[in-house]
Amino acid sequence: MNILIIGGGAIGSLLAARLGAAGHAITLLDRPQTAAALQANGLRLVEADRRTIAPVVQIVSSPDEAFGHASFDLAVLAVKAFDTAAAAAPAPWLVPRT
Repeated sequence: MNILIIGGGAIGSLLAARLGAAGHAITLLDRPQTAAALQANGLRLVEADRRTIAPVVQIVSSPDEAFGHASFDLAVLAVKAFDTAAAAAPAPWLVPRT
């Protein structure tokens, strides 16, 4: 599946790492500052047994950037409650395809 995850905090990054490691194509959309840090350092998940998961994840900082190169089978909104309205503001691109 081609999956868009909106929000690169703890939950969004965990989902991106797990789903990416499972073989899904992941695009992670976050604020420019966070996206820049993730682009520079990559996304890594260190398990309790010290195994490290470092899947290939496309990191973007705007909806235009995300949808400029792909369409998605699934979008996950993984932001704090008080950021939901702002994160969903570009929602016109989240419409079902027929």
